[in-house]
Amino acid sequence: MYVAEPIVKRGFFFSPADSERKHPGVLTISDGGKVELELTADDSAFTSFEEMEIGRLIGIVEGGYVTLEECGYRTKSVSFPGLPATSRIEARLAFIGVGMEEAGKFLSMRFGVEGLSEWWNKSAFKLDVGNKFEDFTLSVDIPPPVEFTFQDGTKFKLFLNAKIPGGRKFPTLEFFHQAYIQITPSEPKPFDYFIGLSHRITRFFAFAVGRPVAIHSLMAEIDDSTLEPLHKWLSVYFRSLNYPSQREGKPHRAHDMLLSYASVGPRLQSMLSNWLRECDNLGPALHHYYLVQDNFHSYIDTKFISMAQALEAFHRRTSNITRLPKPEYKAKVAAILEGCPEADKEWLKQKLNFGNEITLAERLARMFSPYVAVFGGEQAVADIIKGTKNTRNYHAHYDANGAKKAVKGAALVALTYRLQVLFTLCVVVRLGFTVDEALNLAKVDALARLLRTAINIDEDG
Repeated sequence: MYVAEPIVKRGFFFSPADSERKHPGVLTISDGGKVELELTADDSAFTSFEEMEIGRLIGIVEGGYVTLEECGYRTKSVSFPGLPATSRIEARLAFIGVGMEEAGKFLSMRFGVEGLSEWWNKSAFKLDVGNKFEDFTLSVDIPPPVEFTFQDGTKFKLFLNAKIPGGRKFPTLEFFHQAYIQITPSEPKPFDYFIGLSHRITRFFAFAVGRPVAIHSLMAEIDDSTLEPLHKWLSVYFRSLNYPSQREGKPHRAHDMLLSYASVGPRLQSMLSNWLRECDNLGPALHHYYLVQDNFHSYIDTKFISMAQALEAFHRRTSNITRLPKPEYKAKVAAILEGCPEADKEWLKQKLNFGNEITLAERLARMFSPYVAVFGGEQAVADIIKGTKNTRNYHAHYDANGAKKAVKGAALVALTYRLQVLFTLCVVVRLGFTVDEALNLAKVDALARLLRTAINIDEDG
C-alpha cells in the first residue's frame, strides 16, 4: 500500500472490554500500510505481562475515532510501579473515522492503483486551443464509468474523480484527475473479503501494466444505519506489498504497458472475471512470474529458475495430459509390481509414482507450439527448449556433466526473456485472447522489447 506521507494521530486508546481505562499514545501509519502505536502506560496495558497479543483497540484521536484490528505488542516496556513506560504495538488494520466494538461488515470499497489512470488513459479535462494564446478554453468533461457485475453479484466500477481549484493560487493552479476502482458485493461482507478481492484485482493490473504497482487511497463504506451517509465512508490502511515505482522517476506510460485499456476495451469484464476465477488455480505459476517481473531476484540464474517453474506450474494447472490414460498406467504399474521381489516393491512403487507424467521439455513443446513464429521458427524453439531443459536440470542437481550443458551468462538472460514472453502469451490466451490476438500482442512494445533484447544478446555473442 502506498502512503504518500506518514499519518500521525495522537490520542487515547482503550480496549472495548474496558473502555474506562484509556492510555495516551501516538498512532503512525507509514508507507506500505504499516500501522504502529506507541503507547504510554504505568502498567501492562490491555494484557497480562506475559501476553503479547491484544486484539481490537479503539482510539479517540485528533479528528475523531479510530479502530485498530489484530493488535499485538512488538516491544513491551515494563517500568517500576507507578512510573510510565512506552511500548510499541502493531496492528494489521486501521479504520479511521469510527470506533467499532466488534467486527463490522462493509457495503463497498473504493481504491486507487498506481498506473491505473495511465492504463485507462482518460482525461477529465478538455483543452481547446485557438489561433492565439488567449483563445483557449479548459472544460470539465468526465468520461462515463466502466461498470459491470461479476458472476457472484459483485459490482465493479472504474471511474474518474476530478477536482478543480477552489480559488486563486500563485504561481500555479492545480487540476486533479485520477482513476479509481469501486467494488460492491451483493450483500454486506467482512472486510477480509474486500482485502482478498482488491489484492487479486491489483495483481491483474500489475500483469496488464507489466510492472509492480501499489494500492492506495482506500475508502470503505461500513454497514451501519446509525451513521450519516457521508460518515459511513472510512479511510482504511493495512499492511500490503508496496513498490515505490513513481518515486523512482519511472512514470507509467500507456504505450509501454502489456495490456492497456485500448487493447482490452469491452473485454475487460470477461478478462477480469477469468482472472479472478483462475487466480487461485494459477497461483503457483503467477507467484514465480511476479518474482521475475517485480525484480525480486538479484541474480539471473534465480530469475531463470522462477520462469522455468512458472511455465511448468502453468502447464500442470491447465492440462491433465499424461503419457498413458490413468487406468491403463495404473494397470501397467500393478503388473510391474506383481513381478517385483517383495523387498523392492516399495522402492519401485515410489519410482513409478510419477512415471506417467510428461517431461518439462514435452510441456514446453506444447506451450510453444502456437507461437513458433514469434520465437524464430521450429529450430529456434527446439534450441530454447533444449537450453531450458538442460539448465533447469543442472540447477536441480548441480552435477558436473550438467554444468557443461547449462546455459550461462548473457545467453541465460536472453533465454529468460524468451520464457517470460511465452508465459505472458499463455496467460493472455487463458484470459480470453485468441492465439492470433496473442501473436499480435507479441509485436507491442512490452514484449517486442524483450524479444529484441534477446536477439541482440545472441548477435553480440
